[in-house]
Amino acid sequence: MSPPRMVVFLVCIGACAFAQPAPQPVAAWSFNQRLVGLARDIGADIHHASILSTSKYEASPGGYALVLDGQGARAMARNHPDLVMTDSVTLDAWVLIEKLDTPEPQTIVDKGGERYRLQVNPGGGVLFGLKNDAGRFDLSGGRVQPGKWTRITGVFQRPRARLYLDAQLVAEGTWDRQIGPGADLHIGSKGGVTYFMHGQIDELRIYREA
Repeated sequence: MSPPRMVVFLVCIGACAFAQPAPQPVAAWSFNQRLVGLARDIGADIHHASILSTSKYEASPGGYALVLDGQGARAMARNHPDLVMTDSVTLDAWVLIEKLDTPEPQTIVDKGGERYRLQVNPGGGVLFGLKNDAGRFDLSGGRVQPGKWTRITGVFQRPRARLYLDAQLVAEGTWDRQIGPGADLHIGSKGGVTYFMHGQIDELRIYREA
């Protein structure tokens, strides 16, 4: 009979052979550094975002969150091949929306040209969108509550798209097309010019994997 320690060792080898490494984000912003004018990319350490407003932070469950005033405050990361997605993408963010009775949607994250995005519509409905030059796909479901932290996750693995709120599936659909390349990445606005978010954002992550 093998010694117990050998049995444990063999079991570990068998389990480790099938273990998959956790996916790593291509970009991630936690805002815990509370830097002036800059949100550091803590994922790849490449896609640092310029904060195009007065840098303001508030304590959050994850440490500190970036405060957005709904009137032009936003952040932007320059376009980069890492941020161009085609057949899969995951967008994941914690948000606290201050006001829902707004005349326009509030964008959480937008790859310039709405190539991939998360937004909260007037009244609190959540949207995960994908787009290329030939068409677009909008997946809506669930609802956020004002003043309450909510985790919003959009997942696309061509052709399947899913939308989660606080890890609960709220909508799914299919879109059998590639995502377009788009331009700069915007946090808290659509294209840097409209649909400004009024609230706080934290732990924003973008993955190539679904």
